[in-house]
Amino acid sequence: MKTIFANLVAYKDYDKVLKEIYGYLEPTYNFGFLIDSLNVLNNLMTNTTGVTNMAEFINGLVQHLEQTNLDKLKALMESFFGDIEQRKIPLIQLNKEYNEVLRL
Repeated sequence: MKTIFANLVAYKDYDKVLKEIYGYLEPTYNFGFLIDSLNVLNNLMTNTTGVTNMAEFINGLVQHLEQTNLDKLKALMESFFGDIEQRKIPLIQLNKEYNEVLRL
């Protein structure tokens, strides 16, 4: 679960090669990676197939939902929606990668 939450902030990167060679200072986005990570997180939290004791299942989730993980989710939302507000996120790329993930 910690790895999934760590992945949430890794969708946005400042590429050193692009910066050094081309002087490109804007972030690059890997929306497919973000969408896959959110789908895995959703599946882990909502798939109850084979669960015989719902209280134990919920307690297990609560133990893994540490405050630092929730902080990462908050940071993702602030970054993502902040970049949308500042028109930094290429919405065409986001839509394309979202549709590619849905086809898988």
